[in-house]
Amino acid sequence: MAQTDHWTDTFRRKEKADEDRYFAGQDRKLIEERHRQRQPAREADTAPPESATTKPAGT
Repeated sequence: MAQTDHWTDTFRRKEKADEDRYFAGQDRKLIEERHRQRQPAREADTAPPESATTKPAGT
């Protein structure tokens, strides 16, 4: 009987590990998608304002 419990426990842990791997992959995909969506916004935030690219008056 102890052997059966051991195998049952082993299979349950394997199934849990497979589920964890699957959902971790799904999370990574969502995070990457969010990063891609935010990338254009970051580039716009880091661009210098137009006044900084023009020469100051009197030079």
